Order: sequence, then structure tokens, then C-alpha cells
Amino acid sequence: MLGEHRAAVAKMLGQIAGRSLTATEQVDDAATRGMGDRSELAFGADRSAHTVPFYPKRYTCQAMHRHSSHRIKSERLELVASDAAMVQSELDEDGRLAALLDAVIADGWPCEFWDRPAMEWMLHALESGKAFGGWGMWYFILQPPHAPKRTLIGNGGFKGPPDENGSVEIGYSVVPGHRRFGLATEACRALMSWSLCDQRVQIIAAETYPHLAPSLGVMRKLGMQHIGAGSEPGVVRYGVRRNQIMS
Repeated sequence: MLGEHRAAVAKMLGQIAGRSLTATEQVDDAATRGMGDRSELAFGADRSAHTVPFYPKRYTCQAMHRHSSHRIKSERLELVASDAAMVQSELDEDGRLAALLDAVIADGWPCEFWDRPAMEWMLHALESGKAFGGWGMWYFILQPPHAPKRTLIGNGGFKGPPDENGSVEIGYSVVPGHRRFGLATEACRALMSWSLCDQRVQIIAAETYPHLAPSLGVMRKLGMQHIGAGSEPGVVRYGVRRNQIMS
């Protein structure tokens, strides 16, 4: 059973439920595994940093400075890894989050399960190093021309770094006004590709309740299959292995 705060984070992570990495990609241009849109990734503080199509067949990764920020670019989104200052700003309700992200905040923020216990759990994970290097929560920023201004529309990410079996759990949440546009799927694809730059990652999993058809649909679009019961009663677990993605 998850503890109270861990359960809160599990809920925040979409109810589909240290080191930094950058990419020096050597990529097959055709390596997209037929996923439709070609999400791209950008790593590092520089927004013009390296990009790579979703699900590269060949790539290498390098360690970068421990204090470099993490940003991922996809077709419509920029994903920004949370840090302690961002989460503390939300807890303090001081209005600084928009400035820290250089974005306006969409109506409906915070997302449904990104509540105070989840924020407190994530702040502790960031300060303790458990969520260091991008293995925690990311903010989803919708970029122009897909929005009039850079707009925070969701969040999600990982419950922590790979475990002893090479497994990571991914999740997401999007504010109601921006659902059903494929943004959650796009964000998760980018996060999955980012995670695969860590050779420890062998399984990417997600959890949901079996009656939540939209969440199941996202997981299936990500290539995941049912692999058993989840970590809480009534929850199901889906996953996909590295060799299935990279084949």
C-alpha cells in the first residue's frame, strides 16, 4: 500500500496510475515506430538544444552538469522539470509560478489530483534527491502558435528513478479545457523517450482504474499492454518494455 502522500502523488500522476541527462543523438530519421505525430525532444537549459524523433532506434546519452535544467520539446509542448522553488511557490500560493515557467496559467489549474499533499510529497522528493534529474513531476506548457501565449495546461512525470528491475511509472494530468486534443499522449511520449536515454530503464508502466476509458486509451496509444494488478485495490497496471519500443 502506498503511504498517504505517495497515494496523493499516484493520483496526481494522471490516475493512470543523482544525475542529469542530455542527449547526443545519432538517430535514424525513420525511427518513429508508426506513432503518427513525430514528437521531438530537447534536452538542457538551451531551448535550441538537441532534438530527436519519438522512439529513437539509435542514440547515446551523456551526463550534463548536475544543476542544468531539464526541458523537453515536442510538437506542441515544452515540458519543464519541476524544481523545489516551483513547487514551493505553489504551496505558498505566491503567484510566482507563472514567472518561473515564463507562462500563463490555464483555467482549471491546479489539475485535479495535484493537491497540497501531492505538492508536499513532491517537494520532499525533490529536496531529498529522489526526484532529482527529471525523475519527478514535469509541467506541460502549450506553446504558440497552438496557444496565444505559453500556457501551463498540465503536469505529470515519474514517481522516481528506475527501480532494481529497471521499471519506471509514468502518469499525467491535463486541465479540463485542454483535454481530448492528444496533449496527454504527446507529453507521455516525450517523457518516455526522455527516460529511454537512461540505459537502466527496461520497463515503462502506468496504472489506472479499468472503468477510465480515456486513460486506457492513452496507455494503448503509447504501446502499453495489460500486465497485471496495480499497486492499489481495483487498479490495473499496463506497461511496455524497452525492447518492444526499440524494435
